[in-house]
Amino acid sequence: MLISIITSEAELENVLGTAGNTLVILDFYTTWCGPCKTMDKYLKIQSDFVVQILMLVEKNYLFELLIICDVC
Repeated sequence: MLISIITSEAELENVLGTAGNTLVILDFYTTWCGPCKTMDKYLKIQSDFVVQILMLVEKNYLFELLIICDVC
């Protein structure tokens, strides 16, 4: 599994454009969020069973991407 920390909209578009038929999971998170930390563990566990790309987006830094993806 490839884990990428997305730092720009262009980087996200590049990964999505080259993923082909590969499952892509886009996880919006914050470092202070308890449920986000719990979810991180489950995403890493299930990644052992499914070939995929996991992209992490920290909500504090890419606000414009939150708006584009309609994330609260």
